[in-house]
Amino acid sequence: MENNDNLQSVYLEQLNSYVIPKIDFEKLGKSYKTDFLYAKEILQAMTSVFKDIYGTDRLYCDDEIEFVDVPAVIRSRGSGNIIIGLVNLDLQSSGEHWGTDFVTENGIVSSETDRSYINSKIGFYDYWYAIPIYGDIHVDMENIPREIAEILDINDEQTFEQKM
Repeated sequence: MENNDNLQSVYLEQLNSYVIPKIDFEKLGKSYKTDFLYAKEILQAMTSVFKDIYGTDRLYCDDEIEFVDVPAVIRSRGSGNIIIGLVNLDLQSSGEHWGTDFVTENGIVSSETDRSYINSKIGFYDYWYAIPIYGDIHVDMENIPREIAEILDINDEQTFEQKM
């Protein structure tokens, strides 16, 4: 695998060039409140670009990759609202979470720069990524809530690992 910093930069560049500009944020906001189909399309596009750039459909903690941004489904602990985004993880620290970029009806909102928006609209949250990460001790991918599993297209007979 080539230099991780380069892969991460290329991935974010590809998202910013080909996925993000095509998002209809108004339609996304409606999708979050209804059937989630449009949000799933965007999540699938983000995941597809990830697989193309990294050349894999899974990651391992303690591998050669240190920091990585992965597509994820995010649920507010307070409101229960669900949105998609990117979580930044340190794989050398068993998946330690470093930040999140939320794909909201108002555009991309970063936990690093827009803390007041995050605190008022989302608050504390949990996340489940769309790329399997083996060895992550922070996310229980074997006990995914049903609504999250549906967004990730995992049915009752499949575990996340079997799906991927």
